[in-house]
Amino acid sequence: MRRVLTSGIFVVFCFLTVVILAQVPQLLNYQGRLTDDKGIPITTATTLRFSLYQGGDAATPGSGTLCYQEDASVTPDDNGVFSHLIGSGTVIYGALDATVFQTADPVYLEIAIDPAGANETLLPRKQIVTVGYSYKSELADDADTVDGQEASAFAPVVHNHDPDYVNEGQVNSVDSSMIVNGTIVDADINAGANISASKINTTGLDADLLDGKDSEDFVHTTGDDMTGTLSVVTSSSQALYGTTTSTSGSTYGVHGRSDSTMGNGVYGRATATSGVNYGVRGISNSPWGYGVYGYAAATEGINHGVYGSTPSISTNASGVYGYATANSGKNHGVYGKSNSTLGRGVFGTAPNYGLYGEATATTGISYGLYGESASTGGRGVYGYADATSGTTYGVYGISDSSSNYASGVYGQNTATGGNTCGVWGASNSTSGTGVVGHAAATEGINHGVYGKTDSPEGTGVYGIGPNYGVYAMASATSGANVGVYGITNSPNGAAVYGVAAATGSGSNYGVYGESKSSYILSAAVYGKAPTIAIMGHSLGTSISSIGVYGVTDDRGFGVFGAGGADAYAGYFGGKVHVTGDFTVGGAKTCVQPIDNGKKVLLYAMESPEIWFEDFGTGKLVNGQAVVQLESVFTQAANTEIAYFVFPIPNGDCQGLYISRKDKVSFEVRELGDGTSNISFDYRIVAKRRGYEEVRFEEFTEPEQPPAEPNLPIEKK
Repeated sequence: MRRVLTSGIFVVFCFLTVVILAQVPQLLNYQGRLTDDKGIPITTATTLRFSLYQGGDAATPGSGTLCYQEDASVTPDDNGVFSHLIGSGTVIYGALDATVFQTADPVYLEIAIDPAGANETLLPRKQIVTVGYSYKSELADDADTVDGQEASAFAPVVHNHDPDYVNEGQVNSVDSSMIVNGTIVDADINAGANISASKINTTGLDADLLDGKDSEDFVHTTGDDMTGTLSVVTSSSQALYGTTTSTSGSTYGVHGRSDSTMGNGVYGRATATSGVNYGVRGISNSPWGYGVYGYAAATEGINHGVYGSTPSISTNASGVYGYATANSGKNHGVYGKSNSTLGRGVFGTAPNYGLYGEATATTGISYGLYGESASTGGRGVYGYADATSGTTYGVYGISDSSSNYASGVYGQNTATGGNTCGVWGASNSTSGTGVVGHAAATEGINHGVYGKTDSPEGTGVYGIGPNYGVYAMASATSGANVGVYGITNSPNGAAVYGVAAATGSGSNYGVYGESKSSYILSAAVYGKAPTIAIMGHSLGTSISSIGVYGVTDDRGFGVFGAGGADAYAGYFGGKVHVTGDFTVGGAKTCVQPIDNGKKVLLYAMESPEIWFEDFGTGKLVNGQAVVQLESVFTQAANTEIAYFVFPIPNGDCQGLYISRKDKVSFEVRELGDGTSNISFDYRIVAKRRGYEEVRFEEFTEPEQPPAEPNLPIEKK
């Protein structure tokens, strides 16, 4: 234990050593003495923490308001004495300036020794008091002069420079002699002013305003483009209805245009919270027409060809609804086009479905939603669920067809180069899924999600999400089923390949497998190969990065390895750490290199009990010596019960024996009351703490799985 005997605290503001207007040093001089609990001076470098508090009391550490705190390393002299300028250390909190002492409460200095270790706070705390001449600084609160000038040399804040100054609102402040012709305009005349009728010319009156509005505020009957906002309110079925009678050409019942990068060509909002309602509804009977057509011409910014929004929670509500009644030709219920690299051809948002598509045809190749992208970096269909909770889907597809290769979601990107995706989904929800597909047919080869790409760099199915990039579950409770099944025909390919790209904190996995079956053949992840069945490679540089990670919650094995007579069940090419018991059925050996490049095996000594041992050297003085046990050894080994000491003399004597043993030391003496002054070696053996009662503990061999699980999985 350490303590500080303070010999003085000095407030150093150097009033006697600096000229007037010089900057006052922001430092406090502190001097003290460091000793151990026996009064022996400490002369090694020691870390101290200095803290200044406003208020509190001397006896309670941490009381009051902390204003300043710093750490400093001090090195005392041979007597343990040291000095330190508070304000020159490593600042932990606050600033050491005049505000620390601008309080009516006492200011206390609190000192802690070794704050990162023992963290011993010295009590009582020291109150900082005033140095004699510093009382004069109190006069600065009300100075007699400013820069040598008396107060009478300055003007008050409120005063008049000109004796003829006219105050606002003063009666009769302006008369006709002060007015120059033509200097008064309309803005100078108050709206309630009384003006004589003789001063008004009534001939050919042309008013500037009509009911307070300028002529530019009105739309002419012909030829004008309207600016501003037109609001139409009516109780009839259409608030705004447009029709064009032309039967050919590019015509529009209603045409909207917006030149803003954040604008909308046509914006519709249905405020009813139930029923079948439409923000914008369009119908076209032409085989090449469009129910609703939107075109966002801006080439940058977030813009939309058609944007629809509805607050209705009804399952029949739609942000945008389009219906093409022609039963032939290339027609579209809703068609959107955008030239912007950040725009959307069609963008929809709603509490239930942003975009909902249903193909009612029961035969042929039909699509609920069909997407096509000609860009090498584009997506045929892109879905984004931005809800941060709940079960949400970027893209969700269901197929009730029992036909072979029917797909809930089918994506194909025909680009032969670039980083492309057949289907790409992203979800920010903690319970969400990037892509979910559900094939409800109970027979045939069907797929919840099926992806295909012709690009050598493409991905059949690619998923990314805060929790699961791709999540698969085989719900069958019997038979050989697989949550994720992969096939590759490439000699350098990977049937299943996972990358955890997160570089920060958190537990992430390139491939994660979980098996809830208690059957001995069940496996969370199963691999089979002529060389490496399962391989893990961690690119992390921290100690928490893991190449292969295995956990078991019961009596099983987190990682299990089995090898033949000449094979290794496990091989580790580096350090190995075991938390828990370590059992070995064979010998425990050390591989030790010797001369000529050879290596030999050294075997560990075994014992029926668990012991710790240590070795050391002591010296007899007049035939006796006391050896203090190292504190780390007494914390690890239990020296409070019987332990063994074996002394070995390093010189001629009558022999040695142990005359006394306690939990912190033992005493060695020479036989026959000898008085030799020689050195000796010793070996001490004590039981490990927590394992004092262990002796010949019985071992039960764990149940082992067969050499190779039998999973009769056929290629699909």
